[in-house]
Amino acid sequence: MRSGVKLAFWMGGLILCSSMGLGQVPAEDAVNLGSMVNSKDRDYAPFVSPDGNTLYFASDREGGLGGQDIWVSHRGPDGHWGQPTNLGSSINTAGNEGPDTFSADGRMMFFSACQRPDGLGACDLYVSQLGPDGAWGPPQNLGPPVNSRYNEANASLSLDGRALYFVSIRPGGLGGWDIWTAHLTDQGWSEPENLGPKINTPGNEFIAFIHPNGEELYFSSDGLGGFGGSDIFYTSKTPAGWSDPVNLGPVINTPANDMYFTIPAAGDLVYLSSNRDDSLGKEDIYSVAMPLVLNRLKLIALAPTPRPPAPAPVAQAPMTEAAKPAPIIPEKVTQETITRAAATQEPVVLKNVLFDLDKADLRAASRAELENLIQLLHQNPDLNIEIRGHTDSTGSYEYNIDLSLRRALAVHTYLIHQGGIDPRRLSCSGWGEVEPIAGNDTGEGRQVNRRVEFKIAKP
Repeated sequence: MRSGVKLAFWMGGLILCSSMGLGQVPAEDAVNLGSMVNSKDRDYAPFVSPDGNTLYFASDREGGLGGQDIWVSHRGPDGHWGQPTNLGSSINTAGNEGPDTFSADGRMMFFSACQRPDGLGACDLYVSQLGPDGAWGPPQNLGPPVNSRYNEANASLSLDGRALYFVSIRPGGLGGWDIWTAHLTDQGWSEPENLGPKINTPGNEFIAFIHPNGEELYFSSDGLGGFGGSDIFYTSKTPAGWSDPVNLGPVINTPANDMYFTIPAAGDLVYLSSNRDDSLGKEDIYSVAMPLVLNRLKLIALAPTPRPPAPAPVAQAPMTEAAKPAPIIPEKVTQETITRAAATQEPVVLKNVLFDLDKADLRAASRAELENLIQLLHQNPDLNIEIRGHTDSTGSYEYNIDLSLRRALAVHTYLIHQGGIDPRRLSCSGWGEVEPIAGNDTGEGRQVNRRVEFKIAKP
């Protein structure tokens, strides 16, 4: 049994869909990370650091200390992952190790390790602290009651560091590997609790990943049916307990074994391990573009920007095509505009990229503006931009965050598929209603606020 899904980090209070620096991802499929990361042996259990530049994973490739070790790859300036290196003898041994989860500040690593002299069972959970010199310190066995004389592995730590999810074959489960949780108290970790029959089955639940909001759980199971040997599922906390698990569908799951699902900080890609047909070895690491799974993932911003006071309600009839305000003709975005935006870091509004009320579909009138932007991007090949979506104040705050992200994604997709822009040059974010540039008490003002803008990304 190996290490599992990792703690995902979320930036600020916004949902991000960055594509910069992580490689081009075709929209139709999962992408094998390739021969630089994957080998002819087992490569799996990915974790990407908060800044997106470090990839931890487990592998039994040649050059390790024995068994399955933790390896690390760093992303270079060209956006490609570099040659992996072994994390070293401070963590790895002749037994099996694999990275599990990290504290929110990235300075505490939880990992699974097997066949150690201080182990309580065959496999236990350990923790290591990152020292001031940048090296991982001596691992400490988490001890009882988390570890037992039975196997424990594949931990996931909540964002506040107070809840630990892991898998175990200890008594009291439903059979095979089950998901358990323990809570940190003043006296240490509490006695673990089984997550129960809504999630656990007589089969095996191999890994668990708790979303930073503490309410959404992603896990791998071979006991719930699906597309193949083991599939990845989603469940959420409700007042009545965990909801019925939902299969993440055929983009993520295949007839192979699909496991170790994680969402890194940027939120643009999800990573997983699988032994599907195009793997280079026994098991490989893959990435999937987030837009392909957005409908399956309920992305919720952490600590969102406080919602501004709502204006007095305004009676509003549905807008017909004839009643829609006329497009606002801006100064055309020019090279001078681009240069000014790169000194000032001020956003540039694409005023002719227009959306109907409650819609994220680009109007036909938006094409000229986007073609102009595409031309400027081709003329400035070193230019990277952040696409920022906004809404008016109609609807709930949470809904508007989601709608604004979908509007940014619409432009993001157009630039890639119609303009041939490298996805590594683009990022996108959803700001909802929190940054209006006009009043929301008129149809014209609301139309202006339903906008997309871009900022020049810092080098």
